[in-house]
Amino acid sequence: MVHRHRAIERFHPVDEVLREVFSRISPIVETERVRPLDAIGRVLAADVFSPVSRPPADASHMDGYAVRSRDTEGASEERPVRLRLDGHVNLPNVSGPPLAPGRARRILTGGLLPEGADAVVPQEEVEVVGEEIALKRPAAPYQYVDRKGSDVVEGLLVARRGEVVRPVKAALLETLGVRRIEVFRRPVVSVLAIGSELTDDPEEAGDGKTLNTHAPMVLSFLSALPCVPRYAGLVPDDLGLVSGALERALSSSDMVLTIGGSSVGDTDVTSLLHGSGNWFFVQGLQLQPGRVGGVAVMNGKPVVMLPALIHSTVNVFNYLAVPILGRLGSFDPEQLVHTTRAVLAEGLRFTKYVDFRKVVWVRLERDGERTLCRPMVSESSAFSTIALSDGYLEVPPFKDVLERGEVVTVRRPSWVFAVPAR
Repeated sequence: MVHRHRAIERFHPVDEVLREVFSRISPIVETERVRPLDAIGRVLAADVFSPVSRPPADASHMDGYAVRSRDTEGASEERPVRLRLDGHVNLPNVSGPPLAPGRARRILTGGLLPEGADAVVPQEEVEVVGEEIALKRPAAPYQYVDRKGSDVVEGLLVARRGEVVRPVKAALLETLGVRRIEVFRRPVVSVLAIGSELTDDPEEAGDGKTLNTHAPMVLSFLSALPCVPRYAGLVPDDLGLVSGALERALSSSDMVLTIGGSSVGDTDVTSLLHGSGNWFFVQGLQLQPGRVGGVAVMNGKPVVMLPALIHSTVNVFNYLAVPILGRLGSFDPEQLVHTTRAVLAEGLRFTKYVDFRKVVWVRLERDGERTLCRPMVSESSAFSTIALSDGYLEVPPFKDVLERGEVVTVRRPSWVFAVPAR
């Protein structure tokens, strides 16, 4: 029997492919209410407004003494002003009785000023003499005072729908007394590795087998995104076995990523997906590296095909899988991408795939006040290029030259560069 390998007939703009996929999948609508600190890394399903002002009243910015500024007028080295001590502000959110004229009250950072007080004198600026303090300079009104609502005003929008909750935001919500927030259910994403040459056992690597490193890497990427990653296993290049594994993964997931099996051979997963007209399928992206990546939508669930060469694996994950995950999870992935402006240390010229979106990984260097980025040009199979990089440049279609000295934007997705908790 003669097998004819299928050729990719057209390479599609990534944005066009995403629009087609988005029109065929639905965002997850299930939500739950959880404590803010339990929502770190989750996606908010509703706006959150502050129920209180912070601080709830004028509060001390320093450890020291709450005073009435008018009582300190005229204080100097030669003629210190003496104020009688009147207790201690020692309970959170309790200011105590009003402060009488000619009195001072001990207060710690964050303590609420008693009624009548309008300034704080740092403890290192006073001399304690028995039951009095001596001030050698006047206190200005509201010095070292955090005014009521200066941090957060009651009713302020403090977290938006679609926002991925970060640790500091969660801590703020807890501080404001927000006990529960509504978050979306996290999409379940299964990762299926394909290849007869692969093994998950390091002991078998090198003995006719190649260690399956891409699946753990992709699972780690996913663990830094708002989803639940699952490993669907490793299957050999057998369409029957791949079909069964894919069916099982789809039945228990909202989305499936396959790694490998995305070329145009007759035993690849793309042949399986291409062979039916019952679902949406496209292979061939205007993305370099990554042009043989593809995606299918089967019964409303996306299946993204990540090629096996490392640059293509990461690029298709970044440009196809992550936006689709964002659609399912109702979040914009751009909020998780950090960018740095840098000066290109070397020029670049592109002679192939000029009409494609091109990705160039770079190293960042300090040069006095400037940040330089140095392109790390390599083959798509070069693992070290990405491993040793600090980010990447995105070169738009039809741009074939980047000049030395040009200011460019270096992208640093948090899921690639963050170290997830183990």
